[in-house]
Amino acid sequence: MAELIGAIVALQVQRTGLITNNHYDPKPILTVDELAIAANGVLGASDGGWVVDVHSAAHPNGTGRRPLSIGFTSHYDHMRERFGELALGAAGENIIVDSDRMFTEPDLAGGLTVRSADHSDVKLAAPKVARPCRPFSNFLIGRSDDSEETNEARKFLDAGVRGYICGIRHVDGYVRIRVGDEVWLDSE
Repeated sequence: MAELIGAIVALQVQRTGLITNNHYDPKPILTVDELAIAANGVLGASDGGWVVDVHSAAHPNGTGRRPLSIGFTSHYDHMRERFGELALGAAGENIIVDSDRMFTEPDLAGGLTVRSADHSDVKLAAPKVARPCRPFSNFLIGRSDDSEETNEARKFLDAGVRGYICGIRHVDGYVRIRVGDEVWLDSE
């Protein structure tokens, strides 16, 4: 039986990579109202056109290795409790869902379904933890070099706090999702 997690509150794409010279910078993140999801990655609707996410195989610098990521507002609240002020979406997820619950990888093992206002669904394969990198961890703690504090931050962010990578290789054609669409937790 499916369980409603919540509505999508933010959609975004990364125009370029967020790490340069071992420094994390969220400026290349572009907030959009609509994503088009396909097997090779996502596009974000912007200014009457489409922006290819850097993780998409269709991006000139893309690999298609992490084609879609998802996070939750509850996870941002948890990060803020530990690290202080943090803009929603700064971790670079494509989809951010409103929720007051923390999710672990086993919680999401059945996969997720995004249901649009017209009740069309797109299934997202069981999400896997997006492992936190050193540059993002240092960004959160306000450091530019690695330290024991960096290692502690990475441990805190692991297990899904930083977000999840979803499988979409099964998606046929492009499926559009919008802010306000619902995300459902599927049972195994």
